[in-house]
Amino acid sequence: MFNDDIMNINNILPYNSFLVGLLIAIAITAQIHSIQAQDAKEGISFAVFTDQHYAQGMFADDSYSENKASKYLTDMTHDVMNHIPKVDFGLGLGDAVHDKTRWIGEWKELFYSNLNLPYYLSHGDHDIVNYQQYDNHLSPFPYKTLQVLLEEREITTPTFAMLRSNILFLVIGDKGPIEKIHETQKEWVEYMVQAHPDKTTILISHAPVRGTTGASNRHDWGWRHSEMWWWNLFHENPQIKAFINGDGHCMSFVIDDNNDNEGYSGTNGSWGHEMAFIEPPSQGFFVRDTHNKNEFSVITITDKTLSTRSWRNEGEGGWADDFTHEWEVPGGTSYDESANDWYSFPVFLQDGELQVLPNDVIPSQNVKLQLIGMRSYSLFNNPEIIAGHTSDYEKVSGFGGDNEVSYHREGYMEIQGPETITFPDKDSYQNKEKGGKSGQIKNYLFHGSTPQAIPGANYKITITAKSESGKGKLSLDMSTSDWSTQSQYSILKGSKQSVMEVETSSEYRTFSANYQAPQDDDVWFLQGSITCEDPAEYTISSFEITRQTHVKYTQDFHLQLGNQTYKQKGRLAENEAQSFSVDPVTLTDGKGNLRFKAQIGGNHVGMARVIHHYPLLYGRNARFTIDSYSGDKVNVTFNDVISRYISTFKVLPFKESPGKFSVTPGKIHTSGNGTVYGTSVIKPGKKVEIVFPDLGK
Repeated sequence: MFNDDIMNINNILPYNSFLVGLLIAIAITAQIHSIQAQDAKEGISFAVFTDQHYAQGMFADDSYSENKASKYLTDMTHDVMNHIPKVDFGLGLGDAVHDKTRWIGEWKELFYSNLNLPYYLSHGDHDIVNYQQYDNHLSPFPYKTLQVLLEEREITTPTFAMLRSNILFLVIGDKGPIEKIHETQKEWVEYMVQAHPDKTTILISHAPVRGTTGASNRHDWGWRHSEMWWWNLFHENPQIKAFINGDGHCMSFVIDDNNDNEGYSGTNGSWGHEMAFIEPPSQGFFVRDTHNKNEFSVITITDKTLSTRSWRNEGEGGWADDFTHEWEVPGGTSYDESANDWYSFPVFLQDGELQVLPNDVIPSQNVKLQLIGMRSYSLFNNPEIIAGHTSDYEKVSGFGGDNEVSYHREGYMEIQGPETITFPDKDSYQNKEKGGKSGQIKNYLFHGSTPQAIPGANYKITITAKSESGKGKLSLDMSTSDWSTQSQYSILKGSKQSVMEVETSSEYRTFSANYQAPQDDDVWFLQGSITCEDPAEYTISSFEITRQTHVKYTQDFHLQLGNQTYKQKGRLAENEAQSFSVDPVTLTDGKGNLRFKAQIGGNHVGMARVIHHYPLLYGRNARFTIDSYSGDKVNVTFNDVISRYISTFKVLPFKESPGKFSVTPGKIHTSGNGTVYGTSVIKPGKKVEIVFPDLGK
């Protein structure tokens, strides 16, 4: 029968040669059009890199190794600017460098400086501490890597948001505590999704949510301390359509309504709607799952779909087929090219606190400032004592000297007395990025396990504990480190106090005490120790540090920003906001820095949010002040060369605009695929006039 069919076809073909040829031509044309459509610019698209783990000498030999970053990393950045269809921005998913501050310069020269478009980096665990360059796994000033990396980029904080073409992107960078989202970030994410329930929301983080990756050897990794919080967030917010992460050095694309992938049982069943969980290919250091490190991904979002593609460069660039996915988003997305776009970031403040942060935004109009009420949250970042990692060097976030402590994921720790544990953790325990996440840098953004102490402020310490014997004595000492020493291992003279001596019972009891920080400008972050004094088994189920108050809400929130003070009067409930308009000329101090100085009544905590509406530009590599702005022109003065490595100021448009754009004195450049940016040589005191492209459109 088969041969007869062949014979019949052969008999027919001579009489239908024209039809067959026409069909073949149509098929070829359709294939060409399909390829062209993939390469065309539709929707919003962005190039994604992750886990380069750059360290010195990675490109020293030409042989390909699974233990090195891709030697084609620089070539891939040129591909982004010249060979792929123009993208709207670049996205980094963390671990750009490998632990050491001194790698940042080479990474910037070989990678970051070639990306002449906004590059949004979500910090990873290897981007924030630098224990590896010291002996004995100690580091006097561990967060130097975080600080330098932020200064070298055009983004102010590791936590930020942007609305692009009516798609809401929330970037949740690592702020220290391993495998646990920071308490301040919880507040911010909840506020943002509540404020924008009608916007399709994309969450971006270095670490994945546990159980959402399709990588067979990484199912038990990610934000394990916080997995129930994530589940509730997804359950209550169906507008969250995707979660994009790095960390696993894998490639994964999962559509699911549950975090029960690759052998993990999940948290609490279905949260009620499908989401895309995306882990694009990594470019470096080592491979946990087999994939090619010489490629990056491009993600595109339209009004109906979310899709991914992979671009590979092994001496010559081209599209690869190993990360091609398209998901038709249920109900579509909120994509709207004509939407009023913006970029914003939060600053979390205590009463009396000063934070000095870099400004890298060149606004074209008044800046919006929101003062937002917060709940009275714990300033110690793991109040529930929820365990995550289970190896010897780190079992729970926030505590040190705890190798003999048994932690439980239900939220308690067991200690066989006599034993003393400390907080925050200051020792990396031979794992240079997991342990030792310490406390907040003085007058800098809130990160780490404990906050900076405010001179003279009172703090409430609350601990819930029991002992098997029913009579175990428990004591708590508190102090602050000494900023003048620049060493986290210091104790400020006169700051150490015995704040609690109690006897536990066989049932849980909650004990509270007060610690007052010294009235001394050199107070640094809060620290202390918990001692279980008797030879008995103790169980501790919670440990909190809050500002001492009987009020649960923010009240009379006054913020000095630059040389202006903005005053909110009366009660400000959780997530309630009051808005102010800020003149860009008064936004920064004379050095071009943002100075946030807060006075907050009530519960003594609040959130400030700075919002820059389009049109706006980013300024890379220099600190500057805004001298004046009028119509489509802004005049700036360079204060200093911020970059330790590059002396050219780059002006990067927030989004594509076809209109006039100039930097005087300076130059306007257009990359091979049409991306436009400006440059000017940096000299302190130099004045530059910038004309915005297509102002107001």
